[in-house]
Amino acid sequence: MTKYRHTKDELAAACKEADSVSDVLRQLGIKLSGGNHQHISRRIKFFGISTEHFRNKKEQIDAARLKSVI
Repeated sequence: MTKYRHTKDELAAACKEADSVSDVLRQLGIKLSGGNHQHISRRIKFFGISTEHFRNKKEQIDAARLKSVI
């Protein structure tokens, strides 16, 4: 049996607080790289964790611009 560092509960908690997979990686203390992003994305999908609240790239850019104006 393969052992993973992060459990389903840890991933679910990180996803609940995050706006993107990159945010999940940051919360879990994982280096932002393509392989890690892809791996965590697959684990999230495997566990069936909801990501419907994640923002797409355009929404993230718009939010950052709005924040800088305010």
